Amino acid sequence: MRKTILLAMPKIARLDQLIEAALHHHGFNVINIVYDDIDFRYPSLKTNLYAKYRKLIYKDTITKKKIKWQALQNKIATKIAKSGGLDYALFISGDIYSREFIQFIRKQTRQIVVNYQCDGLNRFPDMEALIVEFDRFFAFDPKDADQDRGILTTSNFYFDHLDVSFPKSEYDFYFTGVHDLSRVSSINAFARYAAENGYTMDLNILWKYAEKRGRQYYPGSNIKLIKDCLDFNENVQRASKARVLLDFVSSDHKGLSFRVFEALANNKKLITTNTAVSTYDFYCSDNIFVWNGSDLNGLDEFLAKPYQMPTAEIKQKYSFGNWIRYVLNQSPYIKMDLPIEAEHE
Repeated sequence: MRKTILLAMPKIARLDQLIEAALHHHGFNVINIVYDDIDFRYPSLKTNLYAKYRKLIYKDTITKKKIKWQALQNKIATKIAKSGGLDYALFISGDIYSREFIQFIRKQTRQIVVNYQCDGLNRFPDMEALIVEFDRFFAFDPKDADQDRGILTTSNFYFDHLDVSFPKSEYDFYFTGVHDLSRVSSINAFARYAAENGYTMDLNILWKYAEKRGRQYYPGSNIKLIKDCLDFNENVQRASKARVLLDFVSSDHKGLSFRVFEALANNKKLITTNTAVSTYDFYCSDNIFVWNGSDLNGLDEFLAKPYQMPTAEIKQKYSFGNWIRYVLNQSPYIKMDLPIEAEHE
């Protein structure tokens, strides 16, 4: 019999739709409340103005959440009732929800309510007070691990419900990401290397301002400035067409991005500036080049080496199917807590 799970997360490049499809693939009925959030309208002008006043005068981000999720609670309760109740609730970056709403979901859930924080906790201060509201709480950044506060760790994953056909490579390198000052220098250095050595790239930076201003940061003609975020599914498809995936880490966390696991899923080589990757059990120097962001010595030799196939157990470990069983504590699963070496880096 299928279990019912509630999926609650921010709208991020339609990532929720991929997760919903993956949950269906692994035998769950899914109540996805992402678009309830998007469709929200304040119940009155008075409440709208009050929330804005609290935010402007007191820097209060909590009042809006309380109003929003109280207004949506009945609608979501109806969905839950029609589904026969909840077995599980999966929150991803649950700081967008109010404490009262999370408590409401807990009362509706027969088994456990979990949260996965797929970004550094330091970037989301509202999350700290909500940790105690979850039965299991996971962080993807090793520095956030804290057993005394109940903060467990796990990594990102790859989507094992997608058809991986390993198409012929259409370009040498692929990367898509938002503009981040901490990685501008390394992106430009790599773009110069690719241009000078005749490599082809599909390298995209999300830039929502005037292109002329963006070119002050990214002058290379082989860097595309895009105004709209790519859907996550399109990102996965474009990654499958590259010979090598690129990963430029943000300075505010050491957690591994989805790009790392897309490389693993697609048997692709990876070039990354995230040094933490070398502590993971799937790391292989023939497959992953850990780059300091400036010195490209050794890269030509790395690209010339044949790819070393990971074991079936490693592939299974980092699949979504194993990940969801692990975070829900639903046996059997392979543990996905982060390497001890990474936690004490």
